[in-house]
Amino acid sequence: MNPIFVSELWIYPIKSLGGIRIKEAVASAKGFQHDRRYMLVDESGQFLTLRKYPEMALLEPSLQGDHWQIRNRKTNAEPLFFPLQPNENAPALRVKVWDDFCEALVYPKDINDWFTEQLGEPCTLVFLPESQFRPVSQSKKPVSGTLSFADGYPYLITTEASLDALNQRLPDSVTGLRFRPNIVLGSTGNPFAEDNWDKFSIAKARFQGIGPHGRCKVVDIDPVTAKPDGRVLPVLSTFRKQGNSINFGLSSHCINSDEQPLVREGDLLQFP
Repeated sequence: MNPIFVSELWIYPIKSLGGIRIKEAVASAKGFQHDRRYMLVDESGQFLTLRKYPEMALLEPSLQGDHWQIRNRKTNAEPLFFPLQPNENAPALRVKVWDDFCEALVYPKDINDWFTEQLGEPCTLVFLPESQFRPVSQSKKPVSGTLSFADGYPYLITTEASLDALNQRLPDSVTGLRFRPNIVLGSTGNPFAEDNWDKFSIAKARFQGIGPHGRCKVVDIDPVTAKPDGRVLPVLSTFRKQGNSINFGLSSHCINSDEQPLVREGDLLQFP
């Protein structure tokens, strides 16, 4: 088998907003450092999602020292800056992510007003403290672990070979950004081999594969234009449907996260 290496690493600091490509990352139990530790919620505490607000993809984060910068790629709005964590007196809010409830810390009104103006929907930015425990989904197999604001599992892994296999079936190719991966692997040679991976390592980080990742209509949103185009999911369903799930990528978690292992672009994937 050809060597399998990490070709891209991504984090998505605010759930459903744009991602940041990074060169290296600390693999924690909740996912890569900063990944989905923030979320926008409505007035009831329910999370906002690309599924309903595709324009969230236009809001692009970047790390500026000890602050985040958020800019809207399609408007002339002044960029937003806010600190990595709310102040120590920040109020707590009970928020809902799918079927889970947890306590999150609320950012001040001026920050929330900026997001409200960009999305045209009253919303509040919240932060998940490290102390909050949100259990990993048990829908695929019994797994112990904690989670950020991600959907079900801390890490999503995709491969270039699987994306190539999909693009061969599409009239026009798409990029892997539609699938919002954390780790992209190159040179696997065998499309969808990742479906069956159990234990594997990247550098000193040890991962357990949980199962193929079920996809939704988010993959039909162009990450550049934020326009739904219906291009991917119908085609993917013709050859990647299993039961009620249309699969692409591997859900996984890090099983030695207490060691805070580092993952870098170019690292090789190894099996026991």
